[in-house]
Amino acid sequence: VRLHPHLRNLSEELRKNESSFIDVTLFDDIQELLFASDLLITDYSSLMFDFAITHRPCLLYVPDLKEYTSKDRSLYFSIEELPFLICKTREQLVEKINNFDTTSYTKKVSGFLRSIGSYETGNASKKVINLISQNIHS
Repeated sequence: VRLHPHLRNLSEELRKNESSFIDVTLFDDIQELLFASDLLITDYSSLMFDFAITHRPCLLYVPDLKEYTSKDRSLYFSIEELPFLICKTREQLVEKINNFDTTSYTKKVSGFLRSIGSYETGNASKKVINLISQNIHS
């Protein structure tokens, strides 16, 4: 579990009251945590977009969706347009994890990434090294 930076002060309280998870709230690099994760469960965090390029499962746990969008703030995307699985209850969350369909999810994420103009293939570093090598040896 990694709490939002604004909730860091609740981290110690969370650890005292719950022992069934590892609290990584104080871990510095969220990108390293995303790299090490098999699955992301988030609410409205933009981390969902960072995680999308991995094509690994991302579930949105949004039990407060109606209240969040009516009182707190609006979203950049309609949540229904996003390729991620939407869960409004803990039961839905468990059910969608247990019945996760990799093929369907991967198609949705790939289509979404194309629609927003993402061309990430996982080979950016290799391409840069090749470009540098070509220009150095030319």
